[in-house]
Amino acid sequence: MSKPKEIRVCAFCGYKEHKSKLLRVLLPDLNFDFYQNINSRSFYVCQNSKCISRVIKKKSVNKFLENYENIDLLQLIKEQLSHTISKLFMDYKCDNIDSDNLFLYSYNLSINSENCIKVNKMLYKDTIEMCIIKDKKTAERLKNYKKIITYTDGF
Repeated sequence: MSKPKEIRVCAFCGYKEHKSKLLRVLLPDLNFDFYQNINSRSFYVCQNSKCISRVIKKKSVNKFLENYENIDLLQLIKEQLSHTISKLFMDYKCDNIDSDNLFLYSYNLSINSENCIKVNKMLYKDTIEMCIIKDKKTAERLKNYKKIITYTDGF
C-alpha cells in the first residue's frame, strides 16, 4: 500500500498544502495544536491573518462554535505560541553555535542565517536572548511556522 498523502485544505480559502505547513485548530475547545499530535476533531487554516480571523465566520466551522461567541482565534494562537516558545527558551540553553541546528533569537540580536528565526518579545518573556533547538522534529515544526512566529506583530 502507498503512504497516504497528508494534504489538507484551509477551512477558509480552500488552499491545499501539506498539513505541517498549515495551522491545526482543535475543536470544540479551539486550541492551536503546535505539534499536531492531539487526537481530536480539528480544522486547518493558512498562516495568514485574513484566513485565521475569518475562519470563525465560516458556516462549516461555526456549528462547533456555539459556546464561543466572542472568541479571538488570533489571540489564542499567540498565547499558545508564546507558551511553547518560552518553554523552548528555558529548555534549550545556548551552548556552541553549530550551523546544523536551529536558532531562536530575539529581535535585538543581529544574526542572519537560514537556520535562525527571529522571535518577537511578545513570544518569550525571559531574559535569555538566544536558544538552540537540537530536537529535529521541533526544529522542523518551527521552520514550518517561521512566518507566523516572525511576523506576530502583523496580527
